Amino acid sequence: MCGIQRPNHFIRVTLRMKEAIETCLTFLDNFNGTLAIGESEWLSNCEIHLFTDSAGNPDLGCGVYFSGRWAYFQWPSSWENTNLMADITFLELVPIVLSILLFSVLKRICITSEYFFIQIIRHLNKKSSKSRRVMELVRPFVLHTMLFNIQFKAVHIEGRSNFIADAISRKQWHRFRMVAPQAETEETPILETFVQLISDLKFIV
Repeated sequence: MCGIQRPNHFIRVTLRMKEAIETCLTFLDNFNGTLAIGESEWLSNCEIHLFTDSAGNPDLGCGVYFSGRWAYFQWPSSWENTNLMADITFLELVPIVLSILLFSVLKRICITSEYFFIQIIRHLNKKSSKSRRVMELVRPFVLHTMLFNIQFKAVHIEGRSNFIADAISRKQWHRFRMVAPQAETEETPILETFVQLISDLKFIV
């Protein structure tokens, strides 16, 4: 383990290892011992109309859309003029985490992302990342899916097919109503747990 060759050698427990262990312990503290058998088939975004998107502009934010329900999250003002706004992997993960927290009714879902370089897909499928910033979102994402017995995998989606969430993230409300006339009049309220999650992020912006 970790290159250890002799029983008397020490293993350095890093902060990231401790954070991973803490996530597992949180799950065990809340797990009721029941594991439901999942559906045999994966549901795609086309079947349930689940879309997410992020805008790389500090004056904008991210959007999520799920079968008529939708939400918009404005980027915190503290992120402006920081390298955080250039971290597209992190920014694209934010609405994905938000969608899972808002719509826990989903149980076996194929998550789509339009991020061309597909790093975000690799992080979700591996449930891991070398970026501590990204892991600050991956850990609560994975914990929530475990607690609510949600299975997921990520695939790439062309940007042109993601126009509903794209309109939300850019606050193009007229365009949004045109492409999604079936959308609910009022947006789904952002959960306080999500707001707190963003506020508690440990990285330095």
